[in-house]
Amino acid sequence: MPFAILVLLVIAGSSSSLQAEIRLGDHPISSLEDAHLAVWKIQNFGPGEPFAGKARRGTAFAVAPDLFLTNYHVLDDLVYFDQPLSSLHLTQEGTRETLRVDGVLVLSGLYDVALVRTTTRVGHYLGLARNFTLQRAHNLSHVGYPAGKRLIVSQIPDTRHYEDSLHYGFGVRSHLEDFYGGSGGPVLDSRGRVVGMLSFSAGGNYIVAVKVRHLEELIFDTTEKDGLLCPVPQDASLCLEMERRFVERRAQESDPLALLRTGNPKSFINDSEAEWDLSLDRLRKAAEDMPKAQYLLGNVYYKRGNREGDKLAIVEYRNAARSGYPLAQYLLAFMHWHGHGTTRNENLAKEWAQRAWEGGVLLAEELLSEM
Repeated sequence: MPFAILVLLVIAGSSSSLQAEIRLGDHPISSLEDAHLAVWKIQNFGPGEPFAGKARRGTAFAVAPDLFLTNYHVLDDLVYFDQPLSSLHLTQEGTRETLRVDGVLVLSGLYDVALVRTTTRVGHYLGLARNFTLQRAHNLSHVGYPAGKRLIVSQIPDTRHYEDSLHYGFGVRSHLEDFYGGSGGPVLDSRGRVVGMLSFSAGGNYIVAVKVRHLEELIFDTTEKDGLLCPVPQDASLCLEMERRFVERRAQESDPLALLRTGNPKSFINDSEAEWDLSLDRLRKAAEDMPKAQYLLGNVYYKRGNREGDKLAIVEYRNAARSGYPLAQYLLAFMHWHGHGTTRNENLAKEWAQRAWEGGVLLAEELLSEM
């Protein structure tokens, strides 16, 4: 159980310092049944207002009475359209209470995590499952506001998952038409403790979560290597831009994760659509070591929609699949089944589809049933 702790944050390499008291209380929610009380919608439009135009939203969850975790990309999306920080607030299904976001304390574009403070304190917050290992995981759940409509609790199968140094990957049975808005929601164990945070979804029912240890690092041990201690908490736009420049600098230094973030054409960090050649080159460099980068590079090639692109894609999918990346295993199975970029091979298609299913990709079930 988390204990009361006081952390003094100092910006590395800066003449000015940020001194912020970050206290995690000693009485977090202790049951999965009550966990939803600590999960909120974060948005830049008022309660009851229709979602339209430049309005954006995501999910956040309390880890202290006035501290909330969400994704970097959620916050980036919320302020991207020139919305002042004062317009950001939290709402919750079943209550009329609105919490105003007062400041952004810490950001990490590398790990896609942000810590924000609210002006109003809440009575329900979640504890972190410290020293968590997935091998001991049972009855995991994800809680969030997909499509920004209503709170949804998605059960996660116990035995099928993917894990690397950054993320957990799971299949969820909820076939959601629109998962947008669920980003930033907590992944919880059977006691309602946080074991991760949703970073993105794929195929409508496959979610990837930032590991809890990276959430801990953001709160307790942030350094210049991992994230930015926001020098002006009330100016989210400034802090987001500073962190984006930091990730860019790391990419120029050939940091693999920074290369992935700036090379991914759909990344929250990547604003360089006009510099497509540079982004693609960085994604190729990241793919030398990272299965996720290999998978993303395969997607870039496959979307070319021609035979040459298919041949390049299957090489990248195969590399990622052999490293255990389930989404790549599914697409490799799909391509072998349909003969895209290679000779049709039913046996290989079945083998890779089975591995993808074991890794949590529920779409692989449909492919296996077709076989």
